[in-house]
Amino acid sequence: MTHAELKRKARYGHRAYVYWTASNGEFRFAPYGRAGLKQALLDVGARGRFYWYDAAGNSNIARSLPYMIHLWRCAGSATA
Repeated sequence: MTHAELKRKARYGHRAYVYWTASNGEFRFAPYGRAGLKQALLDVGARGRFYWYDAAGNSNIARSLPYMIHLWRCAGSATA
């Protein structure tokens, strides 16, 4: 899936998705929630960053480790 397809999927599917670039340069994504944020956080590490599209298709960014952990702790476990 490409970046543009993911944005369209978030916007018109009314679901949030987290996405990031893995250490090998591969584009990865997961549904926004505890499991997806944990996967992104473990992939990018303390010095990386990940992004997410909200249900309206707006892009957001998490740059610091404390903020990434805050997002993970506040995220619900439900994917709906």
